[in-house]
Amino acid sequence: MIGILLRVEAIKLRSRSAFTLTVLILVLFLVLMLGGIVYTSTRTGTKVPIPRFWNEMHQMVSQLVMFCGLITVVNLTAAEYGWRTSRQNVIDGLSREEWFTAKVLV
Repeated sequence: MIGILLRVEAIKLRSRSAFTLTVLILVLFLVLMLGGIVYTSTRTGTKVPIPRFWNEMHQMVSQLVMFCGLITVVNLTAAEYGWRTSRQNVIDGLSREEWFTAKVLV
């Protein structure tokens, strides 16, 4: 049941332009962060130590991914009330917790 619901949510998610914009912004920030680190290291003539590089990337990317994930869940949940499909999912036998869990899992 959850697998079918995840497929339906993925189809709805692909058609949302807000999700596409969120992914593009995430990729843009990742490219800018990596480019900044590489540019700084080539300009100063130093090599970036791999442990420091991974530590910086982990700190920056984890916050950005959490923010983009929050935007995605809000976009998925808010669209349901306009399409009136949240009520249909509950009528079809899902609990509200299962419905929201599918949104978060996508």
